[in-house]
Amino acid sequence: MLLKSPIPQFEINDFNGEAELTCGHCDSNYLHHKTVTVYSRPHEDGNVSETEVSGTGDVLVRRQSPGGNPSSRRDGVAIGFWCENCHGYAELTIAQHKGQTCVKWRRQVLP
Repeated sequence: MLLKSPIPQFEINDFNGEAELTCGHCDSNYLHHKTVTVYSRPHEDGNVSETEVSGTGDVLVRRQSPGGNPSSRRDGVAIGFWCENCHGYAELTIAQHKGQTCVKWRRQVLP
């Protein structure tokens, strides 16, 4: 089974019964998690708190998020990936919107 996402084009391939995410820049399956960011909003359209966990386990909490929430009105999650082969970077975002869960890729530049 092959699922395609919006630009940048990444694929999820079936690999030994598990879903394997591949890099759309070079088709490598050597993707690594960099950070996980959780955007929490207790009330619709309210202030957003941001909790970021780095690959080293460091945790940063921002009570007033400067932006980046993939959801315009509710909670969201962003998982950063970098490719070992081409060094490309993108975030897989998960957003809640009107009872639906939306998943897409967001292009990022490595710091």
